[in-house]
Amino acid sequence: MRKRILLLSLLLPILFFGSFVLAQEEAGDETTTTLEQETADISSTLPNPGLTPDHPLYFLDTLGENIGLFLTRSPEGKAEKAFSYAEEKLAEAKSTADKGKDKATEKAVGRYEGYVGKATENLGKAKALGRDIGALAEKVSEATLKHQAVLSGVYDKLLAKGNEKAAEAVLKAMEGAMNGHETALQAISNAQRKSEIEAKGKRVKEAVETKTKGPGRPQE
Repeated sequence: MRKRILLLSLLLPILFFGSFVLAQEEAGDETTTTLEQETADISSTLPNPGLTPDHPLYFLDTLGENIGLFLTRSPEGKAEKAFSYAEEKLAEAKSTADKGKDKATEKAVGRYEGYVGKATENLGKAKALGRDIGALAEKVSEATLKHQAVLSGVYDKLLAKGNEKAAEAVLKAMEGAMNGHETALQAISNAQRKSEIEAKGKRVKEAVETKTKGPGRPQE
């Protein structure tokens, strides 16, 4: 009898913890699915990742990007180029996460966030100069919504492995991408398209906040 009681006392915490972890993973998957459904009609595809941060020659990739931005003079040109780099970094993050290379994933996610920031910063500069950036703003505003589904999937993989540091970096990038979406949204000149994207953005933001502010978020 004592052995049974002892066995139960050992098993119950394990079962409880296992159920809790499973519930968190299911909640994460549900959010990712919601984001995928909400952004399924956005025609934005990621490029081939090319070299990823775990490659010994990755510094050449970084060097090329820096030169590309330096040689691009107009703010709208810089915005477009920076955003293309952001999408490449997102592709790198997804590729490395699929391969279980967490450090490389974290680095790619950080660079993604940085390039989204550069893109939206230059969109603002171009708008202030009165440049025609409606189409580019629309592209950035929509694509950053679709990026949320990719980032959410990367986050789920990292958190399932217990890598809270890298998972937190992904959440930060998700928040940065939503900020980028909102900044780009304000630069859209077509009122109807702006309204359509804004409505979708609100639904996506709700799903993102469920993940970034929910109980599954890594504690600082």
